[in-house]
Amino acid sequence: MADASSGPGTHLVACVDFGSTFTKAVLVDVATGDLLGTASHRTTSDTDVLYGWDACLAELVEAHPAAARAEVLACSSAAGGLRHSLVV
Repeated sequence: MADASSGPGTHLVACVDFGSTFTKAVLVDVATGDLLGTASHRTTSDTDVLYGWDACLAELVEAHPAAARAEVLACSSAAGGLRHSLVV
């Protein structure tokens, strides 16, 4: 597990959903339950789905630099549009 500390008792998690149209991400401080940020970007399944994640992560990091070290939990809500495994 990555060390995502930005202070005592803080643990950040980026939750990502790779959808067939949009990739959505939220940044959560699981120690407090606070939602720290959200981002979305068009899923680029015709090239590389990770471009959408990279754009979301950049937006989260701009608002909260500690997001760069956040643990990442990912899923896909795409109904067949993304047939390959995602490893973030």
